[in-house]
Amino acid sequence: MSAIIAKLFTDAPNIEGLLKVINEIPDGDEGAPEKVAEIARKYKDVFEKKPGEVENFLGNCNPRIGSAAMMVAIKALYDTSVAKNNEQGADRAVEFLKHFIESGNMVADHLKLIPDVVFPLARNAVFYCMRKKNEPQIGLDLALSAMRLLVDPNEGVVSSLHAALFAVCVRLNNVDAALPYIYRNVTALVNESSVNQSETATDASQHLRKQRAMSSSAAVSFESKYMLLYLYYGAILLMRRNELRRAISLLESAILIPGSATTPAQVDAIKKYYLASLLYSGKVIMPPGRSTPLTRAWKPIGEPYTALATAVQSTGDKASAVEKVLEKHLKVFTDDGAVGLIQRIIKELREKAVLSVAKSFSSIPLADLAARAYLDTDTAVEIMETLFKRGKLLAEVSISEGVVRLEVVPEKINNQDVVAKLERLGVLRREMERMDAIAQLHPALLQRCVKTTALLPYCYPPNEDEGLGMSSSPLEY
Repeated sequence: MSAIIAKLFTDAPNIEGLLKVINEIPDGDEGAPEKVAEIARKYKDVFEKKPGEVENFLGNCNPRIGSAAMMVAIKALYDTSVAKNNEQGADRAVEFLKHFIESGNMVADHLKLIPDVVFPLARNAVFYCMRKKNEPQIGLDLALSAMRLLVDPNEGVVSSLHAALFAVCVRLNNVDAALPYIYRNVTALVNESSVNQSETATDASQHLRKQRAMSSSAAVSFESKYMLLYLYYGAILLMRRNELRRAISLLESAILIPGSATTPAQVDAIKKYYLASLLYSGKVIMPPGRSTPLTRAWKPIGEPYTALATAVQSTGDKASAVEKVLEKHLKVFTDDGAVGLIQRIIKELREKAVLSVAKSFSSIPLADLAARAYLDTDTAVEIMETLFKRGKLLAEVSISEGVVRLEVVPEKINNQDVVAKLERLGVLRREMERMDAIAQLHPALLQRCVKTTALLPYCYPPNEDEGLGMSSSPLEY
């Protein structure tokens, strides 16, 4: 087989010759996947120069051996078509990709040998369907098929395809499809770097073996903008599911991504961080460590959101204060798509005002309750009905007396949920202890400690300095 491959590279590149070699490789050849991936990388330029032969190659190639080569051929067709603004060719490439991924014939382990090909191709195809063709549902179907084939949600490894999936889910308001891939703990990033064309065949094989898990201990090539989009779109989806604490965590990570420039997504992440924090806790604590360009970009446009936070944390009628801020900056909030969330904040503030009165009084005149909550009587009654339906408040209105009897329902604690969280905290604590122990044994740290110790004066225990004060002692400092 090695001789045949060598002949392929010495002769003029020929797609038919490549097809023949792949189809003649027996299915049981364990080294075949890496060899085919190596050949396919070398032949990418050939596919790009002869896009008319790609369809014949895809139709006759054995996917059990040539999955990697088929994906390289599809990417070559797609890239060439997009570069030449050939919409028909790009459509055809996306159709091929969708067909072969959904057919079940592609071998996932073979595709994971070429993460720099398969993930960018799938990502670009999803964005192409959503933005260029305005067919987000097709993009979602393609993204989910590719994720099921290439990604194990339990591993917590993030790729650029995650960003495309989340973007199309936001567009379609489909939270459930993306939820399994919004990880609580990101363990690694997919290494989407390509093999250097100048590598030798041996080096290339070693590189491919390292990428079997799609990530390695070596430097990982992963564009930060896709990590930002993963965090940003993931947070938006979690906010729609009302998982505000997780959304805040993702937005905080998005805000803290370093860079010499900012993007609209990162600036908007700060806006969403304000809104999610105000909904969750009624206050905003901006994380330190933001990049200087982001701080500069936020300063001239952040005043409406800082005013909003000030209004929520004010005393007195907080809901009315927020309404005034909303009215003053209505155009800004409308352009940002934040009006709905701000109205939700106003509603939450009014409900909290009623609950605050209920916690202080077991019975109170209805008019007095409304006045203390800064509401009119009808609105106060409506909010009490809403809280009653949610099981947060028990209220009994005496029409003849005009008095309301109130009882705040204690919050029920899910014991199983608490136990699960405590167990998770225990796991995290043990993991921190393990990592701390590893860090203490790191060669760099040990070397530094040894150097520091060498500079310290030697201290002797009491009563053990006999003879050291004598001039004849060999230990003189």
